[in-house]
Order: sequence, then structure tokens, then C-alpha cells
Amino acid sequence: MKKLYLLIILFSFSALCNDFDTATRTSNNKSDTSSSHEKSENLKDSRIGEQFIPMSKFNEDKSVGYSFIDRSSIILHPYNKKIRVFNEVVNFIPPLVQENSEGEKITYRSIVIQHFANCDKKEIAKGIIKLFENYFGDGRLVSTNDTPNRWANAIDNNEQRRLLIVSCSLSIAH
Repeated sequence: MKKLYLLIILFSFSALCNDFDTATRTSNNKSDTSSSHEKSENLKDSRIGEQFIPMSKFNEDKSVGYSFIDRSSIILHPYNKKIRVFNEVVNFIPPLVQENSEGEKITYRSIVIQHFANCDKKEIAKGIIKLFENYFGDGRLVSTNDTPNRWANAIDNNEQRRLLIVSCSLSIAH
């Protein structure tokens, strides 16, 4: 008789857990429908792999960021041929909201960061940062930031090191 009671308790417990999981999933699916649609739209872009090389995925506030290197933007610096200039594109799902200097809230889906890479010295620096309304730096330019940055050694195994390795190993765009 004890085995029968244990079996009934086990089945009722598993039924309750299964019911709770489906209720949680349906409520989460209703709220995340638009963000999952945007995510699939972003990741199914035909330019990924051909023009944009995926680099990393990270969390920023309540958004998920996808980082890419724009293969068509890799050029030599006009004054120093030992330095490569390339763009990193970061897409955010859902879009990020930020206040500008006038107190207005701006919404942007992508950031295009210009980088300078010295492949001989293993150094990297950031250039102009542009915020765009649509993914992959398309659409209206929302804001720019031209704060000068210093050269940094990319010795440790971090994001900048990976950017340096990939940008130095790719061919220069024509």
C-alpha cells in the first residue's frame, strides 16, 4: 500500500510541476514575442558571415548585444600604413534608451565603433562612436561621440585582443 501512495504522490507532484512550467512559459512567451521576433530578424540577416563577422554576445542593461566586425570597413590608415582602421557594429535587442545632453531620450538599436589597430605593436584604440536607429548601422544617425582614446596593449585574452587578432588577420577591403 505504501508503494501505491508513493506512486500517486510522485505523479501528482510531476503533474503540478509540469503545469507550473507551462504557465510560466506562456506568460514569458507573451511578453518576449516582440524581442524574439527582433532577435530572429537580426540574426537571419543575409549580410552576416559575408560582410559582418560575429564576435561576441553580451548583456547590456536589459538588452542583449551582438558584436560584429564589418569586413568591408577594414582599410589602412591614410597617414600611417602600419595601422588598420575598421568598424565594430553592436546590435541591441530590445533597443537601448539613453538621455542626450539636452535631456531628451533617444532610442538606438546599433552602435558603430571605429577602431584603430596597430598589428605590429599589438595595440588598439577606439575612434568615433556613432549611434543608429536601425540594426547594422542603417537608418538615421541618432548621435555621435568623438572622445579621443589612448592606445591600449591587447595582451590579455579579452574582447579587445579578439578584435585585434581578427582585424589583423583579415584582408584589406578594396
